[in-house]
Amino acid sequence: MKALVLGASKGLGLEITKKLCANGSEVYGASRTPIKEAPQTYHFMACDLSDLDSVQSFVQDIQNQDWDEFYWVSGQMLKGDFGSQSSDEILKNIDVNFRNAALIAQAVWKKMIHADSPKKFALVSSSSGLKAKAEEVVYAATKHAQVGFARSLGLENTNPNLKVSLFMPGGMKTPFWDGNKPDVYNEFLDPEEVAQKILDSIQNQSETYLEVSIPRGSL
Repeated sequence: MKALVLGASKGLGLEITKKLCANGSEVYGASRTPIKEAPQTYHFMACDLSDLDSVQSFVQDIQNQDWDEFYWVSGQMLKGDFGSQSSDEILKNIDVNFRNAALIAQAVWKKMIHADSPKKFALVSSSSGLKAKAEEVVYAATKHAQVGFARSLGLENTNPNLKVSLFMPGGMKTPFWDGNKPDVYNEFLDPEEVAQKILDSIQNQSETYLEVSIPRGSL
């Protein structure tokens, strides 16, 4: 089985990558940096989601490849007063969390939508994709965009071989929060447990579209 993980080098993406590799999958991890002490079946593919040229080059590299599974796990926090954020900060957050990542998702989708063998297209948003968040205005907006993206793809999907899934975990104990940990950080989810929940859900998925919320305290 051949999987592409977008955002494979840290946090939840890393945990998903390690579990897929442990199950014998060939995992191609798209990120700015490779995994340290990488599993044997892991293959690094350089891609900087904040750089459109890097993303377009990556899309050219993968557009003719076939993937059995795709995981869009990448994301970047932007926290603080919206009025104080620079245009560069705002645009970078939009690019990393949605705009540039969507170009890669489209390249994968173009191949999967016509597949005659089982395919899995999984997108990890956040609980912030379902509710308003003060001090996270742009971040929450990008997560809402991911939710709408996944739900709309679920409606657009006409291939019974292709299973689309959307996961919305609450806060997790990942490097995502380095230097900016909230007071309730100790209550956050374990990313390894969230990764296992996602993979179990996908493994058992029968419907063409699946949506799973994973709130804090649920695992």
